[in-house]
Amino acid sequence: MSSRLMVLLLGLDADLLSQCSPAEQRRLWFATLAFAVIIPLMVLGDAYFGFLYEATPVPVIICGLMFGFIHFSIYRLALVTIPLAPLGMPAETTAPISFRRFSFWWKGEVLLRWIFVACIAASVGFPLAALTHHQETMNITEQHKITLQALDPLLSERQNPNQGYPFFVFQQLSKSSPSFDAVVIIWMALMFLPLFMLFRIRYQGDTYIRLLAEKHQAIVLHQYYSMVQENQAELNRRFPGQVAEYKKSFYEDPPFNRRPKPPLGTRKWATKSELHQYLRSLS
Repeated sequence: MSSRLMVLLLGLDADLLSQCSPAEQRRLWFATLAFAVIIPLMVLGDAYFGFLYEATPVPVIICGLMFGFIHFSIYRLALVTIPLAPLGMPAETTAPISFRRFSFWWKGEVLLRWIFVACIAASVGFPLAALTHHQETMNITEQHKITLQALDPLLSERQNPNQGYPFFVFQQLSKSSPSFDAVVIIWMALMFLPLFMLFRIRYQGDTYIRLLAEKHQAIVLHQYYSMVQENQAELNRRFPGQVAEYKKSFYEDPPFNRRPKPPLGTRKWATKSELHQYLRSLS
């Protein structure tokens, strides 16, 4: 059941999971469990934001389902792609520890994940924190309505009696309740927990990460050499005896192209004499 949940929520490969150590499986299971706990919290936070906007069932349902689905989709995408190392790149475990730590924090894709998750955590954390201060939240909302009606007596005729002011409520709760900001930080930290756990697994170069990279590279190599064979057969059919070998590459490891063949690996531009010789050969 636990492996099925890991496959369902985080898109992990069940066959590769069976080859990992029990300790590594437990780390992946805890990351999955944290994600499973966060899913209903995201829906609850979005639904409560709809309640703060207007205390009727329609905004609660719409915000809970629509924003909950959007936040879930983006958040899950940020998590399931963490174990997928870029194909053709050297394994992070082959680099020195100091370099791996430096490159880990400064990769653009890592930064984007943290930014997206931070936005989701903020949009969910504030409503959840307000939910833990529900009575105070309702008092602030009612007091704000009374203040607005006192400033504009005609407002009571135009104002929806169920209308709320979520952002004003968040601001006032932050000022009046010392624990509100702490609760927001706690909820936001919980949102970052699965992200941090999966990045730690990727950074440590666990068995699952290595096996997944090897599997994807094997798939790419199979497709590449199948394409080479098909193209070679087509060239032999159209130009018999004229094309000796289709698979010509400037790299020693196509299609990943990490190791240029000498002397192309030691220079970038042709010399002047080589260029003249090439032009004379065309005449």
